[in-house]
Amino acid sequence: MQHLSRWLRKSMLIAVVLFAAIHFAGCSSESKQEMKSYGHDGYMGFSNSNPNTVNRYSSLSYQKDVELIRQVLMPMQGISRTDIRFNGNNVHVTVVAKKSMNRKQMKRLEAKAKSIVQENMPLYDVHLTVARK
Repeated sequence: MQHLSRWLRKSMLIAVVLFAAIHFAGCSSESKQEMKSYGHDGYMGFSNSNPNTVNRYSSLSYQKDVELIRQVLMPMQGISRTDIRFNGNNVHVTVVAKKSMNRKQMKRLEAKAKSIVQENMPLYDVHLTVARK
């Protein structure tokens, strides 16, 4: 009986050790996809994994941003032209108002246009001025 008990203990110990070894060996293997790391771009892979997101002082998406600003300002009444310039994360928008607009209308246009551009371009500091030609 004691021999059976000792044999049973050894068998259980071996079974537990084998089970643990198999379990941990199966859990520790990583696939090639999991082992893939981000590029070393100084932003912990941020600009490589999100190429259209604006990073500080980057020109990756300026042309698309110009198109978006023009698109959101196009429906506004009283604008004859827009000039857009970038400096880092600052965007300078000059809205050229139609000659028929008075100062009060131009002030309203400036406030509304700045609000619209800032809402659509949250990663930029928007500087907007209204001029008349």
